[in-house]
Amino acid sequence: MTKEYKVGDEVWYVPGFLAIKCRIKEVDDHFKKQHPKAHLFYVIDEPVGHSLAADECLEDRERP
Repeated sequence: MTKEYKVGDEVWYVPGFLAIKCRIKEVDDHFKKQHPKAHLFYVIDEPVGHSLAADECLEDRERP
């Protein structure tokens, strides 16, 4: 089970060799309400061009 974040949580987004510290601005649970096994998506305060899924959000800068 992946961790579920809430508005205000700080996470790291690591697209390749760049680490960006972000803050969750909005939790998009539209699909989760309709389908309980669906993923949550997170809108962050950095312009990355898309919302992030939980598996793209990291607690620290190190990839698991």
